[in-house]
Formats: sequence, structure tokens, C-alpha cells
Amino acid sequence: MSRLTVDELAGAAATAFGFRWAAPLADALSREAGRTVAATQIHQWTSGARPVPAWVADTIVLVLKRRAHELQRQARATYAEAQHLERVLVPPLPDFEPDPDAEPEADNDLTPRMG
Repeated sequence: MSRLTVDELAGAAATAFGFRWAAPLADALSREAGRTVAATQIHQWTSGARPVPAWVADTIVLVLKRRAHELQRQARATYAEAQHLERVLVPPLPDFEPDPDAEPEADNDLTPRMG
């Protein structure tokens, strides 16, 4: 039996993988532990039909850290893509510095004119 509670497992998995987390968690646990974990096993753990195995407590920490790194890489790549598109799609504003010696235009009358 694990020292990891069902609520802790579910909370960690939902944080890492979102609303439908059982299958991605099963895949991640399988990769990290080197053993096959099916989503049905995870459902058995979270329903209380079977206890959460002890090895899951240590492995979930590795899964969460690896997932955090993946999300950080994805966030950096997403931000870089946004910057690229901003450069490509949004033309830069021209540099403009007012001429301090320029005379203001004479027509400052803002009264609408009927024509």
C-alpha cells in the first residue's frame, strides 16, 4: 500500500495532465517505471477497488517533474512563436520624433464646416 492518497494522486494528475488525466498518467507511469500501467488500473486505484501501489508514490514525483519540464519547453516554444508572428504580422511603427523647430499648422479651427 502506498503512502500516496487517492486524492493526492488525482490532484497531481489533474494538475499535470488536465481534466482527462487517467490515460496520460498511465502512459507516463509506464514510461517512467518501465512497466505497463493501464488506465483501468488507475481507475481501480482512484475508485478504491485496489490500493495505490507503493512504487507509484516515488514514480509520480518523477512524472510530475518531467511533465513540468515538458510544459516549460512548450511554453517557451509557444512564446517564441508568438514573438515570431508578431514580427511577421504586425508591422513596426515608424520612428517619429517631432521637429522642435516646426511651426504649428495655422488651421487650428476645429469648428465643423458646412459645405
